[in-house]
Amino acid sequence: LLRWWKVVLGERLAQSHIRDVRLALFDTLATLSPAGRQRRSRGAVMLRFMGDAQALRDWAAQGAPILVAAVLAGAALLAGLALLAASLAALAAAWFALAGVGMAMTLPPLARRVREARLRQAYLAANVHDRIAAVPVMQSAAQAPRERRRLARQIDRLTEAMVLRARAQAHHRWWLDLALSGLALSVLVVWSLGALARGEWSSAFEGVGLLVGALGLIGLLAMPLRRVGRALEQRVAAEVARDRIADFLADAEPAPPPTSAPLPQQPLLRLAAVPLPLRPLHPLA
Repeated sequence: LLRWWKVVLGERLAQSHIRDVRLALFDTLATLSPAGRQRRSRGAVMLRFMGDAQALRDWAAQGAPILVAAVLAGAALLAGLALLAASLAALAAAWFALAGVGMAMTLPPLARRVREARLRQAYLAANVHDRIAAVPVMQSAAQAPRERRRLARQIDRLTEAMVLRARAQAHHRWWLDLALSGLALSVLVVWSLGALARGEWSSAFEGVGLLVGALGLIGLLAMPLRRVGRALEQRVAAEVARDRIADFLADAEPAPPPTSAPLPQQPLLRLAAVPLPLRPLHPLA
C-alpha cells in the first residue's frame, strides 16, 4: 500500500510542479521579440519544455521518494543490526560512511557528463527541427547527403557523451554496491572470528541465528539502498535542467509600456463612397 501510495502521490506532485514550470516557460516565450527568438533555436526551446521538464518530473516523482525510502531502509538496517550486535551496527555505519564519501566525490564528474550530454542533445534537437522545416529546400538543392553526414557526426558526439555519462553513473553506483558487499563480507568475517575465538567450529552454530539475521537484513534492505545512486543521478539531472530552464527564463523581455493617449471607448471606422465591384450603383457607407 505504501509503494502504491508513493507512486501515485509522487506523480501528482511531479505533474503539479512541471505544470507551473511549463507555464512559466511559455510566459517567457510569449515576451520574446523577433531578435530574442532568433537567439534560440526551436529545437532548444522544445528541449526546455519536454526534456528538461521531464528531468524535473523524474526527480520529483521518483528520485525524492526513492531517497526517502533509502534513508528509512538504512535506519532500519542499522537498528536491526544494533539489536543483533552493536559491532555489526558499527561496521554498517563505517561502510555507509565510506559509500557516502565515495558517492559525494563522484557527483561533480557525473554532473559534468550530464551537462555535456544535455548540450549534445540540444544540438541534435535543433538540427533535426530545422531540417524538418527546410526539407523542400534541402531536396531541391540536393543537400540531403551533406545534411546526413552532419547529422551522423552529431549522433556520434551524442553517443560518446552518453557512454561517458553511463560510465560516470556506473562509477557513482559502484560505491554503494561496494559498501553492501563489504558489509556482508564483514559480517561473515566477524562471525568466523567469533567461532575461532570459542575454539570449536561446532559451537559456532550457537551464533548461526545472528549470522542469518544479519545477512537477512542486508539482503532485505539492499534493494532500496542500491536505488540511492539512481536517485542522486536524477537529482543531478534535475539540477542541470533547472539551470537550463533558469537561463531561458532570464531571457524574458519587459512588456512594452502602454500608450499615453487613451483609445476611445467605442472606436468607429467608416468607409464612405466606396463602390462595390458587383454593385456599382450602391456605394458602401
